[in-house]
Amino acid sequence: MYVDPVAGDDTQDGSESSPLKSIEAAMTMVRAAGAAGSSVILSEGTHYLSDGIVLTPDDSGLSIVNKERESPVVSGGVVL
Repeated sequence: MYVDPVAGDDTQDGSESSPLKSIEAAMTMVRAAGAAGSSVILSEGTHYLSDGIVLTPDDSGLSIVNKERESPVVSGGVVL
């Protein structure tokens, strides 16, 4: 499941060519499909979280990683 905070859109399917915008949307889609063995891949940019992410035993096997050669930032801050 790909997430791009700049070019993504939470109505897309989360593929590399049609990434989601938010980590929250990616988590919802991954959990609906079964999180085990899934990856949420973050593209370059700042990923702002509206709430924290709570992982449960159902998320076992889930990886949240950066896209190769990119350095995303995950922030709980508010955009001013």
